[in-house]
Amino acid sequence: MLLGALVICTVLTGIQSRTTEQRDAFAAFLPAVSNNALESNDVGGDEPPPHTEYAQMARYRVHKAEWVSMGSLSSVDAIKGYPMVNVIAVSESARGEKSSGTLYFDLTMLDYTDPDLSIDYRLTVLLSMDQDLYCSKRGVDPMEPTCARIMISGRAIKLEDGNDEFNFGKNAMFSRHPAAQKWLATHNFFLCKLEITQLGGILDWYGGPHYVTVE
Repeated sequence: MLLGALVICTVLTGIQSRTTEQRDAFAAFLPAVSNNALESNDVGGDEPPPHTEYAQMARYRVHKAEWVSMGSLSSVDAIKGYPMVNVIAVSESARGEKSSGTLYFDLTMLDYTDPDLSIDYRLTVLLSMDQDLYCSKRGVDPMEPTCARIMISGRAIKLEDGNDEFNFGKNAMFSRHPAAQKWLATHNFFLCKLEITQLGGILDWYGGPHYVTVE
């Protein structure tokens, strides 16, 4: 009887151990959610923040970006609903100014993206640390996790001419993209900002992306 009880106990312990291992292994594939807070909007330096500072890393990359890859769902009949991507010029502050944390950009119905967003407003932008060749100059491949990639999802909000935010966004765009002055004047462009729904995710080190709350 004692021998039988020992056998049962050993088997149950083995099952519990394997279950724990399986759960831990599965958890390794789940996205990590981080609430690490942004403590400062001073992200204007040339060097990125530590890879464990996920919110700061996202803010740093947003501040540095002068263009993004913007994804939308295609409104073209032949590929309706397929992912579509476009290069969009952006700015979140005038060159040399402190970070605002908000991406401003111009859209027009004459391009790919706005016709898509007029039907389905959902979008995602991708920012890479190698957009200014930071990684390539240091021998790091853009696909390496150590060459940070940030994805931000949300929607485009059209700004109305004349208010303070419109003037701020317009000046930010003109500072980094002088050509934008003629876009607004002659090609039916209009100024937008990205209203963020999800920072998902931030991949800046080995082990998978991290998802930071908007707050």
